[in-house]
Amino acid sequence: MILPMNRASLPLCLGSALLISAAAPVRAAAQGDTPSPPVEPAGPGASERLNAEAELLSRVPAGRLEVDLPKTYSELSYDAYRGLRADPAQRLFLGPARFFAAEPIHLGAQYRVPIQIDIAESPGDAPSQRRLEYSPSLFSLPEGLEGLAEGTGFAGMRFYSHDPCREEPLEFLVFHGASYFRGVGRKHGFGTSARALALGTAEPKGEEFPAITRLVLEEPGPTDGQLRVHALLESESVTGVLTLSSTPGEEMVMDAVLTLHPRVLLESAGIAPLTSMFLFDSGTRRRHFDDLRAAVHDADGLAMITGKGERLWRPLANPGTLQVAAFLDDSPRGFGLVQRARSFEAYGDTEARYERRPSAWIEPLPGPDGAGWGPGSVRLVEIPTATEFNDNIVAFWHPKEPLQPGQAHRFAYRIRWCDQGADRAPLARVTSTRTGLSPSNGRRIFSVDFQGPKGLDGAEIEAATTAGEILATRLEKLPGTFTWRADVEFKAEDSVDVAELSVRLVKDGNALSERWLNRWTR
Repeated sequence: MILPMNRASLPLCLGSALLISAAAPVRAAAQGDTPSPPVEPAGPGASERLNAEAELLSRVPAGRLEVDLPKTYSELSYDAYRGLRADPAQRLFLGPARFFAAEPIHLGAQYRVPIQIDIAESPGDAPSQRRLEYSPSLFSLPEGLEGLAEGTGFAGMRFYSHDPCREEPLEFLVFHGASYFRGVGRKHGFGTSARALALGTAEPKGEEFPAITRLVLEEPGPTDGQLRVHALLESESVTGVLTLSSTPGEEMVMDAVLTLHPRVLLESAGIAPLTSMFLFDSGTRRRHFDDLRAAVHDADGLAMITGKGERLWRPLANPGTLQVAAFLDDSPRGFGLVQRARSFEAYGDTEARYERRPSAWIEPLPGPDGAGWGPGSVRLVEIPTATEFNDNIVAFWHPKEPLQPGQAHRFAYRIRWCDQGADRAPLARVTSTRTGLSPSNGRRIFSVDFQGPKGLDGAEIEAATTAGEILATRLEKLPGTFTWRADVEFKAEDSVDVAELSVRLVKDGNALSERWLNRWTR
């Protein structure tokens, strides 16, 4: 049985058959690329010491990470657990400028893997660390609930920064549960999550969830606007270290370095994984959901820039059965789960405010030898869900070659928690996707809206399918807008249950839009 991740719980195990398909062939469109500089290799200090520990741990069998909590904590309800808040008066301020602050998250409910918190006070040639010890005095516990034993550890950590636009500090980063972390820009609310690593996602044997067991916080200098955190990662199959250098602002930018030390051969590693929620949009609400709102999702599409520079857009879906798609590539330039609809009217939810959910954009960065990530695929997993409280969307990079044990495997990348991603190519972009039966002949119509720069006059539709037939296409400009609607009439083959469709706008053989990709299922 396939179950999506509940936002109030640790991830649930996945296991079932896969349905994998490659995207339609792509062609380069190299406009507007600005390569990112590489992340500087970590020098001596917290990262080096933590990696040495991870390498030693990888040589011995994995131990049990969960601890047995008293029933007063292990049986807490979701609302009761949320009441275990840190005491703001005990908040930890980092650095002499006090620009950053942090507070721990209490163990309880399903959060039973303790994390040790260390502060690296001198992350240079003569580093020193001190431990933030658990104490009930750090929290505002409900009356009658006794604290855990001293030194127990924590379930995670929240990080704040001073914001000149607010009286209160801005929460911009949180680690909580397994290896999950979430970031936001200044005007965002929390939504899509990232992970240090995904293992066996949607594989028949089930998913393994590595957990963070230690966080090392580097004390920032008096003028530093960047916070560096190192996370020790452990699971049955692998150990590793994730270093995040985070710069809060209008968008929150993270430079990430992931170093893995496999205990066994890793054939299904997911690098830079993102997890999100898609319940319905305007095209599926009336058919499947009796809901007042126009749409409910944290992201509405998977965006990708291939190694050759073509832009792809795959609208997300809440399918009837588990769906897995693999977009084959060599050293991709970027991918992410993007929330394009940014108006309140697109959702109409005064509480959740889905228009404020951040997009999460991954930019792979070259290693010390200047090479990219090599061949592999961007995987997209879509899991059926009946509620918005389940995270049912996963996207990650899957290397073609398995990760060998006894070796260190390093991946550097940048995460942007932003509105639309960092792409500035002057191409029209997909703003909506609709499908339905033609009232005239009963055939399946896909209607794709492209919005972008002027100069689309004379554009033509380039459409293809892996199965079935494209019978007709029509392109028209919507009145009073810079939006062009491409209607594609599709006929399925009687013997085929799945087809991959591709649409983009071209002129004289040159791309004028990103490529829309979508899956039809019977």
